[in-house]
Amino acid sequence: MNPMPKEFYTFEQLYDSMQAALEEYVAHGAAAGRLNADDQYWFQFMSTAFRGEYYNWPYAPKPVQEYLALFSDAPRALRQAAHAFLHIAYDLPRVVSWTLKPSFSVAERTERRALFLEPTPLFRRQFMQNLRKGGGGWWLRPLGYLQPAETLSYWLLNLRAVAWIHAETLADVPDPNPYIDALAVGLLRAGHRSRGRQWRLDNSTFWRASPVALVADHPLASSITVGALILAGAAVQVRRRNARIAQEIASLGAWVQIETARALFNQGTRGPRNERREPVPG
Repeated sequence: MNPMPKEFYTFEQLYDSMQAALEEYVAHGAAAGRLNADDQYWFQFMSTAFRGEYYNWPYAPKPVQEYLALFSDAPRALRQAAHAFLHIAYDLPRVVSWTLKPSFSVAERTERRALFLEPTPLFRRQFMQNLRKGGGGWWLRPLGYLQPAETLSYWLLNLRAVAWIHAETLADVPDPNPYIDALAVGLLRAGHRSRGRQWRLDNSTFWRASPVALVADHPLASSITVGALILAGAAVQVRRRNARIAQEIASLGAWVQIETARALFNQGTRGPRNERREPVPG
């Protein structure tokens, strides 16, 4: 039995798909001699830790809980994006930072960075292939369903690269806990900045006083004509809905990047080595 709330299931499916792509990458790299035993262990450790952090979402700090609540009633694609951004912007930096030993040389850290970033394009390919094979429902594709998916895949890649930068920040400070707290607050601020609960869509509004309804009420309209018009009207409305969701995903992704980076920077300006520096205006 899945221990997580049902609202997380769509993200979990996405995560499982990405994890399968990563496992395939590691297996091929090991077989080709590109990844040694330490590299394989590193990927395995992070995968296990990422899964553990996901299972900890229901018990996460208050800002994370509030962020999740913002999107609990959002359309499925947007909610999945919000969960993916939480995983990448909050879970990834913390887990990766645990693996960046202070004793690492510049060359060793650079090697780890390259290892982390190299499989990134595979994630997008896997994600889009899953949808094109019917992962989102074959009937959704003509109705613009891939538009939110394309937008999400872009921000998945972008925020994953940023996550490494934030991981190095956490690894390099004497006490990462204030930075982790700031990261959670930045994530919540991003949710509010991108309008949060205002994203709630009421499907019934799609049909209020629509041209389809007016034509359907006309006494000369045949059942075939009405059916065709209803289908055409539904397609238009779904396309508009998905275009709006794609814009909302892009807005959320941008704000997550801005607010988490700002949160870490502002936290750094309060450190003992920067006491005289003023925080960046919020």
